[in-house]
Amino acid sequence: MAIDRKEKIVLYAPDEDCLGDIEITGDSTNVGQYSDKRFHSSLQWNFTEKRAEQLLEYIAEHLKTAAEIELWNIWLDEYDAPTIVQRSLKELTVADIKAVLGQKIYKKPACLVVRL
Repeated sequence: MAIDRKEKIVLYAPDEDCLGDIEITGDSTNVGQYSDKRFHSSLQWNFTEKRAEQLLEYIAEHLKTAAEIELWNIWLDEYDAPTIVQRSLKELTVADIKAVLGQKIYKKPACLVVRL
């Protein structure tokens, strides 16, 4: 299906909850000063309980092929010592994800390390 770039299109969302779904994209170099992991991706989202549950499923799937995953909340500014929270997959809760990745106002770098 070809898109006519001159056609006027309106994107309608009945409320703000429809925006901010989970988007995980390619290689992100922004976390390099914090993590020595070989592969980095960028997570863009607005926290909701439902999305956090979806992220839990993604983490569980990822840990089938990896020993651990680091989820960082960073801002592109000067390095600041991060807060690091460690959980096993069995211990991990939506509240843990909210505490690290669901902050409404950024305070300082934070990392959630999840292991099997």
